[in-house]
Amino acid sequence: MASRPKRPHLDPTPAVDTPESTESSAEEDGDEGSEADDELNDDKSEGDSSSDVEVEADDDDEEDDEDADNGHHHQPEIQVEFEARTPEQMDFAGVKRFLVKLFNHSNKIDYTALTDQVIQQRAVGSVVTQSYNDYSDDDDDEDGGGGGGAGNGLPSSAEISKEVYGLATVVKLDRERNLTKSIIEYLVQITRKDENNLSKLSALLSNDSSKSVGLIISERIMNIPPQLSVPLYETLFNEIRKARAKNIPNFDFTHYALMCRTLTPPGLEEGSPEATGSTLYQNPEEEVIREECDDVIRVDLLGENEGGSNNMVAISGVTYRTDCCLLVFKADKTGHIWERIRESFPIPT
Repeated sequence: MASRPKRPHLDPTPAVDTPESTESSAEEDGDEGSEADDELNDDKSEGDSSSDVEVEADDDDEEDDEDADNGHHHQPEIQVEFEARTPEQMDFAGVKRFLVKLFNHSNKIDYTALTDQVIQQRAVGSVVTQSYNDYSDDDDDEDGGGGGGAGNGLPSSAEISKEVYGLATVVKLDRERNLTKSIIEYLVQITRKDENNLSKLSALLSNDSSKSVGLIISERIMNIPPQLSVPLYETLFNEIRKARAKNIPNFDFTHYALMCRTLTPPGLEEGSPEATGSTLYQNPEEEVIREECDDVIRVDLLGENEGGSNNMVAISGVTYRTDCCLLVFKADKTGHIWERIRESFPIPT
């Protein structure tokens, strides 16, 4: 099944730089999904259009020549148009990369099986890729074509189409399934070892049949603007609503949980005014979600010693400590939360 672009349209948005490289995959196409999923995909494609973010090219030849003389070489800037679409098998490596990052390289998670679930869960979820329309066939021919890379040093359109720049989906935290049970065990292990946080997590993930928790997975490369989160969350919540209306299993959520990462300069006490004022949100819209959530469960990314990576990251030469918490909110608040995100990150017209 060919994937279709999703709505709505982002034009224009703030300029972003394309990443120097992202991991791509060349897996063969997998299953086409159930008939119910196919029908839902047809419904959600009506009136859809790609979401685009443009970068203006730099044509200042004199400046380029001067930089070259000084030994400075700049990556060329290109016009970039992103689209959100249903994940395909060729997105396997890119999706898996984001999942490994989300769970901090933990060896508790079966990343291959989880990636397969995200891709096969065609009724709900999106990947952000670069639009095919960014490169014409003529451009490919002039640049050498054949998917072997452009003659000017830029990747070919075939290579561009395989890159995954973002992921937005949801996974039901089901204790009865080994795959998601391992995610629950990971969350328990990294939860701050104090009675308050553990009791909050236990209450959230209890065996109460009246409660169903969906783990929202919202990951993207850091230089994509937060305005893209507006259509991504709108699409995600609408797809979940349609899946529930069609009685597709595993989307009957009463609560959502979202792993939120923040970046704070080391040496500042967590929660202090200084730390709060200096803290950056990896995904800026999550600061808005935090203000509206029903519970915040603090977790420790170093709580799992085996297999976990350290929590320090360098951005523009500044070192930050990565902290994490679990944002919890009821399913009936999704409309209000999306409105807050839309108001906080307006899309220029």
